[in-house]
Amino acid sequence: MANPRQVHFVGIGGIHMSGLARILLEDGVRVTGSDLVASAMTEGLMALGAEIDVGHDASHVTGAELVVRTVAVGDDNPEIVAARSGGIELISRAEMVARIAQGHRALTVAGSHGKTTTSTMLAFILREAGQEPSFILGGESPDLGTHATRGRGDLIVLEADEYGRAFHEYEPSVAVITNLERDHLDFYGSDEALQEAFVLYAATLVANGTLLVGGESPCAARVAERLARDRDDIAIETFGLATAGSWTWSAADIQRSPDSLEFRVLHDDAVAGTVTLGVPGDYNVRNALAAAAVALSLGTPFDGIATALGGFRGVSRRFQLQGEKAGVTVIDDYAHHPTEIAATIQAAHERYPGRRLVVLFQPHTYSRSQYLLEGFQRCFEGVDRLNLTATYAARERPEQGLPAIDLADRIETPKARYLGELPAAAHAVAQAARAGDVIFTMGAGDVDAAGRLILDGLETA
Repeated sequence: MANPRQVHFVGIGGIHMSGLARILLEDGVRVTGSDLVASAMTEGLMALGAEIDVGHDASHVTGAELVVRTVAVGDDNPEIVAARSGGIELISRAEMVARIAQGHRALTVAGSHGKTTTSTMLAFILREAGQEPSFILGGESPDLGTHATRGRGDLIVLEADEYGRAFHEYEPSVAVITNLERDHLDFYGSDEALQEAFVLYAATLVANGTLLVGGESPCAARVAERLARDRDDIAIETFGLATAGSWTWSAADIQRSPDSLEFRVLHDDAVAGTVTLGVPGDYNVRNALAAAAVALSLGTPFDGIATALGGFRGVSRRFQLQGEKAGVTVIDDYAHHPTEIAATIQAAHERYPGRRLVVLFQPHTYSRSQYLLEGFQRCFEGVDRLNLTATYAARERPEQGLPAIDLADRIETPKARYLGELPAAAHAVAQAARAGDVIFTMGAGDVDAAGRLILDGLETA
């Protein structure tokens, strides 16, 4: 990779873009950037030396030798236009990740669910084992202290995002597919196109690489079958709960309590050892199993893996405690797909048995609410009081799908209440709270801001 003296990021405040900016700042590169709003992410980058403007203007690219764009930014953005007209090299976020990964053995984690936690677990295991990996992750972690860094070792852990085909840019030594379900049809258009994209991701494996696939996911298993026919130069392994089938790597004899999950790791039915997790949910057993399998394949001692996983405190916005007040516990979670929602609800009942479960859900995009409607109608079963706030539109318009007020009417169980825009919805949830409630703010948009509003509202409820 050539070393540009100044790199400009269009949309620098996003979790992935900010990670790239952090690494370049570590490398001593001058980093400039712009975004529509200031945020904790942009403030953190500015504290490290980045020069960031709020809003987009052609003048912001002055002096840049390279411009990096996010897929959320259109071709008519004035900074994109200025880069092209000025002959400045313009690349995508994924292409920038690929440049940073050059010279490393890449360990990539893709999938519809669990990729952020799995990749973070893997990076933490490797760091605790002294392997000093580089990593670029999709969430902040209290254990790692950041979501991206330039390590001294030859390994790099990458969360491989499928949106915009970003995960086609890498050449991994190990590629993980945690699972595969219907999602991002606003981009791919069909389930078949989405599955084909995952096939192409797996095909980027280098010769003698390893594909690790969640065996409990039928669509992911079909991707593995395609690769088995097309690539005889890679190893294909599977992982999953032992009760669900026979896999290369299995989690067996799961012991559940409100405070922990314990399970044995099996490799081809041979016991590798036992792991105890402090983070809840069977989905985290699967995440930890995948991370452990990759680490073991790299020669990491099992005792070190178990110790790291035992101390793992999670990732931001994944079952993240926001606070407790007046006997009420408030938790934020990123779940926005029906499968994720159902798994989080199950984990909530295991972690807080016997307590009333209240959810404030923010649908993420109108199109997702429409094409996943059948799942949304039933995935909230087990919630005692379900509230919806206005849809986080992202890049969409209401006519492209189903607004939250209409989704609330079509959820079958439990009966849902539409509470309007986020501040008013948070206030209403706080006013209706009872001592003993566990309140989840849930969704992939800005609903994480509701937790503080609810806690503040509990003082006056």
